[in-house]
Order: sequence, then structure tokens, then C-alpha cells
Amino acid sequence: MIYVIALLDKSDPPEHSFVDGFLSTVLVEEADIRVRLVVSRAGRDGGRPRRYRRAVCLPRLWRRRSLGRLANVLQAIRLVAPQVGRLRARQQTVVLLVRNCPILLLAAAVMRPRVDRLVYQSSFPHETASGSRLLRWGARLLLRACAPRVDAVLAVSPLGLARTRRLFPRAGTAAYIPLVADVPAALAPAPVAGTGTVRFVYVGSHEAKRGVDLVLRAAAAALARGLDAVFRSIGCTEAEYRRLAADPILRPWLDRGRIQLVHRIPRDAVWRELAAAEVGLSVIPPLPEFREASPTKLAEYLGAGLAVVASRGIPAQEDLVADSGAGLMVDWDADAIAGALARIAADRDALARRREAAIRHARTYLDPRAHLANLRRVLAGTGAGADPREVAPGSNAAATAASSGIRGDDDA
Repeated sequence: MIYVIALLDKSDPPEHSFVDGFLSTVLVEEADIRVRLVVSRAGRDGGRPRRYRRAVCLPRLWRRRSLGRLANVLQAIRLVAPQVGRLRARQQTVVLLVRNCPILLLAAAVMRPRVDRLVYQSSFPHETASGSRLLRWGARLLLRACAPRVDAVLAVSPLGLARTRRLFPRAGTAAYIPLVADVPAALAPAPVAGTGTVRFVYVGSHEAKRGVDLVLRAAAAALARGLDAVFRSIGCTEAEYRRLAADPILRPWLDRGRIQLVHRIPRDAVWRELAAAEVGLSVIPPLPEFREASPTKLAEYLGAGLAVVASRGIPAQEDLVADSGAGLMVDWDADAIAGALARIAADRDALARRREAAIRHARTYLDPRAHLANLRRVLAGTGAGADPREVAPGSNAAATAASSGIRGDDDA
């Protein structure tokens, strides 16, 4: 039996595409694998082991704030080392998987001599994009110190994998596995109406660097030019809500309900929101820290059967839109975004075809099971990880375009 103990940069509940799509579902369905998720407690309460989907969840780490982050080195060792000892006494294989946290990687590196493998997954360049110079320096120091003990690395895009391999040159196994669409089986996408209001949705962070202000102003411009649409922007904090609601360009459309700001909601509620929409927005500023991203929400839009408007400058996003044939690519420019919003809503037949293409692509390339063998190779160390575009069907742009009758377009 292989026991995967995952030290995650998440609080309880650890809702995330990789956790929900792989660690707590399809990976645990394998007869020879068990998964334990080690996460931060959500508040003062908690700490009791429980089930999260089909995995065991241990919300015992300190909250990821200031000194709590540093204290988690000892807390993780204190929590995980006894489990490792018991499992090894029973002759079980133990793999430590650390996601995105140099501090938790340090704890895992200390325990590496007692386990079979240590795998590090990186989807964010902490060493170059953390909030302050001190944090970036600390991340680089920790990653360099731990590198000799890391056996395998995972990333979510080719660019991310290239960066991660440079950080961990001794890792014998490396692969990138895109963030996937763990679509609920009962999800029923809304039909495309022949006329009437088109429903757009954005789900994600509203922090200033994400540029949601510019995207919503583009939506306001499109509405002012006569677009019949409603835009729901989901995921803002109270402070972000107040900031956006005070924008004089957005205020008239907020008052009319044509632009709607929604606070953060649970993951299961996100799927209900997507099921009621027709077009998903994945318009991200092309900042260096985002270039290697595999945008979770873009995958989920496609899985929910939404056409998409997405921005250039994120290679994995560009590939996904081109391969799926499900949407339009635009530059990071308010006028270009406004034009794309109007264009994708104008032709309802094309909109319906794009949504069909989205579902088709999601059921192949974005199905977690299409990447399970690749993940197993990394965890077990049995050969190099394969290119997801080769192991998962449906990732050939020409084949997808031919079957759907459309292609992933650039917006003029």
C-alpha cells in the first residue's frame, strides 16, 4: 500500500482543483493508494481528523499567518513523523507531497530519510513573486536548502515545470499536470437562449493586481454600447466590494443589476453559479507571476459548459482556449475586452457551438482520470512524467476544431 501524506498550503476545508480533482477522489479510488491531507485549521476550533471526500483530512497545522507559518515547521514534523513511523513499521510505502509552501517543504525535507519519496508541487513562483523582498529571499533560501532531498517535482504548466526543474535539478521525475475540472455529475448547464440577456460570470480573486476593475469597466463600456447582458463577479472580500462599488463608472450598472458583485462563496455554490451562466471570464493581466499559471477557473468554466473570453499572455490559457475551440482570446486592453464581450454574445448559434466544444474538451483533456497515470508515475518514481497533451485525449487543437466546426479565435 502507498500512503500519500500531502502537506498543503490550504486551510480547512481544502477546496482546490488539485485536491478535489485528484487527491481526495480519483487517486484514493486506486486500490493501492491512501491519502492523508494535512492542512491548517480554519479557526480556533477544529483539529479533529475527518473525511474530506474520500481522503483523511487532518486540520492540525497553525493558521498561515505571520509566526504561524514558521511554527508549522515543527508542527508538521510533530504531526507527521509519528504517522510515518507507524506506517513504516507496517512495511508501507510512504510518499510526502508538499504543495506550494517552502516552509512545509523544509519540514518534509527533515523527514525525508524516514520516507520513500518526497514530491514538491509548485504552481506559484514564491522565489520571485512573494509579497516582499524578504519573503522572496526566504523562499529562495528554503528551496535551495531542500532541493537535494526532493525526488520529484510537479507543476501545472510547461513554463512552471521548466522553472521548477531549475530549482530542483536533482529531482529524478518531473511532470506538469494541468488543473482540471472536477465537475459534479449532476451539473446541468443552462441552455443558450436564442435572444435576450446573456449571462457572464467571473469567479476568483478581486485583489488589485488581478485587474478586475479594468475587466468590469470593459463590461460597463459594452453595456453602454447596447450589450444586453448581466455580469456576475464572484469572490470579493468586503473591502474589495466597497472599493469596486465606489467606482463611478461601475456604480450606474451596479444600481441597475447589470453588474453584480458577490462575496466569496463555497466551492459547491460556485458550480451552481456556473450552471446558470453562459460565458466565463478568464481575463488576467499578463504579469510575470501569472505567466506560468494553469487558471483553475478557466478549466471549471469549460467543465461547466461555458464559452469563454480569455486574455493573452498566459501560455497555458492560450493553449487551452485554442485546443478547446470554446472562446475568444483578447489583449489586456479595456476596449479589446469590451469588443470581445459584445462579439461572443452577438451570434447565439456560435455561442452554443462554443459551449458544446467546452464540454467536449473538458470530458477528455480536463478529466482528472486522463492524468491519473501521469500522477502515479511521479508519486512512484517509475519513469519520467509524460506530456499531458500526449496522454490525455482531446488536446489536439485541429481535431477539436474539426469536430466542433469552430476554433479558438483571436478577437479582432
